[in-house]
Amino acid sequence: LAASLLLQPLVGREQLWPLLGTAGLFILAMHTVNRYQERSHYSGWGTFSPRAFQRFQQVMLWIAVLALTGALGIAVSLGWSEFFALAAFGLLGALYSIKIVPLQWARHIMGIRRIKDLPASRDIATALGWTVATVIVPLLTIGASSSLRAAGVLGFVFVLVFLRSALIGVRDVQGDKIMGMETIFKVVGKRRTKAVLISAIATLSILLLGLALPWNTFPLAGFLFLVVPYICTVCVSYHQRLLPKGAAGEILVDGQFLLAGVLTLAWHLWR
Repeated sequence: LAASLLLQPLVGREQLWPLLGTAGLFILAMHTVNRYQERSHYSGWGTFSPRAFQRFQQVMLWIAVLALTGALGIAVSLGWSEFFALAAFGLLGALYSIKIVPLQWARHIMGIRRIKDLPASRDIATALGWTVATVIVPLLTIGASSSLRAAGVLGFVFVLVFLRSALIGVRDVQGDKIMGMETIFKVVGKRRTKAVLISAIATLSILLLGLALPWNTFPLAGFLFLVVPYICTVCVSYHQRLLPKGAAGEILVDGQFLLAGVLTLAWHLWR
């Protein structure tokens, strides 16, 4: 919702509904597929207990299939460009944990056989997936008021989701739940991860300030700037190890999305 309204503040609600449906179903599908692919390494972290996860893993697979089918179906109604954009990234998401590079080739490229083996792949792939679903598809459907604004919205969504994924990655590494190099924390270490997070928050602030221009009316980006202090609070809490573990901690990290959604809805209804 926020990305679409940042691209085109005056877009009608009849155009917003299919965009929201496409993004929501696609993101649900990709996150569920990722959880299903990692089921053999599941140790009880996150929302479900190990017993519940084992019991409902087939249900999760069907949810992912149905959600992806629904997202692609809505995308077709929007246009073939939207469909192929989602389908291409959906294919990459499905291949994320699959060994696609032969072993004899992998020896020459640092043993990389899967997309998952690439440094910081999880953080980058998650941010790219959200960007495709929430910005690229709306951009192809409703366009943007300017190319500069389109670039700003792309950067805003990518950085916001990257921050969330990086914070979750810090928690997972500290709990020995990630063994490879798929998070930024594992690639650059604790101290440099802090620098990356600070730089990302600064970039997010600059992008929101740029998207808020001109100031002739109170812009949506001005509302969304309230997300920045929330993210800062979460980052400090992680550094001080004050956030709860498990689902409660994950919900607090995802609170940045909930806050952005509430602020966007309030702005949309108010204007």
